[in-house]
Amino acid sequence: MMVRIAITLLAVCMALPAFAHQSASRLDVATMAKQSDLVFRGKVVDINYRQSEAKGQLKPLPYTYVTYAVDEVLHGQYQESELTLRFLGGITEQGEIMMNTSSPHMDMGDEDILFVQDNGGSECPLVDCSMGRLRVIHGEIYSEYGQSLVQNSKGQLVFGKSAQLDEVNSFQIGDRTFQHNVNRKQAQEGDREASKSLTVEGVPLQSGNISGLMREHIFSSNTKDPYGLSKNVRNLDINAPILPPQAKPVTLPEPRQDKSQALSHESSTELEAIKRNNGNPVLKDQ
Repeated sequence: MMVRIAITLLAVCMALPAFAHQSASRLDVATMAKQSDLVFRGKVVDINYRQSEAKGQLKPLPYTYVTYAVDEVLHGQYQESELTLRFLGGITEQGEIMMNTSSPHMDMGDEDILFVQDNGGSECPLVDCSMGRLRVIHGEIYSEYGQSLVQNSKGQLVFGKSAQLDEVNSFQIGDRTFQHNVNRKQAQEGDREASKSLTVEGVPLQSGNISGLMREHIFSSNTKDPYGLSKNVRNLDINAPILPPQAKPVTLPEPRQDKSQALSHESSTELEAIKRNNGNPVLKDQ
């Protein structure tokens, strides 16, 4: 069966430059935690595809539901054993694929640390979308695009070089496998920048110590609510109907009329009289 693939091109333009320039950037865990409804570590145990309800001229859109087994809560409060997140993009009922390339792509069995924000209300329920996902691969920590996470001599968490990992380079949507379309030249330039910035000693972060380090960073900056107990996150029901996005009402400003063109009836009559009098002023009778 032929499958048509529709790609959100705007997302491609946004995602690829970020890949190159994030190479040597610091991961501000504390700030991201403040923006999150929940920070947790878990594994993907289920993936489902649904589409939104059609309404008027709005066509239904495909969504992907990714269910995680929650292994550890790092910030926020959550009591359930599983959490289901919803991402824009996936497979329609007609078998067509819409790929939102600004969102991360999860596969069954993936282990991640996620900064969850506005689940069910946004197209991508993570802080800064792909940046809100840290991947645990072979016992080490990587970004969505395979950049290793290290701790420098100042104790900062910094993204370093990108690694060639099968788990990063390919992903699945349904029964189809796709390759990340990453600009390798940009990636290599980013790696060179990362190498310069990491001339100081950097320790690659391991899966065994990442949770403690992240808690330290979060606690040190979130003194008012270090555990995130005031926050709540939605767990979604994959069988609940998906309503199309509601357009927010916009109040248009009142049209502003140019004063030079806003002539009264009296002024217009006077101009016509001057024109008829060969440009000479017309004196009114007193």
